[in-house]
Amino acid sequence: MLPFSHFSPHRKTKDRLHTQCRACRAEHARRYYAENRDAVLEEQRSSERRREYNRGYSRRRKYGMDPSDYEERVVAQAGRCAICTSSDSALVVDHCHQTGVIRGLVCSGCNLGLGHFSDEPARLRAAADYLERTRPVT
Repeated sequence: MLPFSHFSPHRKTKDRLHTQCRACRAEHARRYYAENRDAVLEEQRSSERRREYNRGYSRRRKYGMDPSDYEERVVAQAGRCAICTSSDSALVVDHCHQTGVIRGLVCSGCNLGLGHFSDEPARLRAAADYLERTRPVT
């Protein structure tokens, strides 16, 4: 009998563990993929299409922005975050929480930063001042 450490957690079983060990589950997955490769790849493609549709639906519902509006903004910003100018990640819609007006497209990191500072310019300036004051001299 294998020790518990060889089994992955599973929320829905009584003992909270999968019934197969990790090695057996991996072997099953490899075999399943080999036997059903086309179906697995099609499911992945349809999942991506579904996610993209849901993103578009969400933008339309929340901001009144259809996919062409989003693409126009991406092109206008050259595919870069409006704050840090990074082009490494997907862009999300930044909007004013009081008026609902769309300000631009930003990366997730910058969007979270704005949210953590409650979209208050004074708090953001204070944070920038703090970073400048406490920056180590190199």
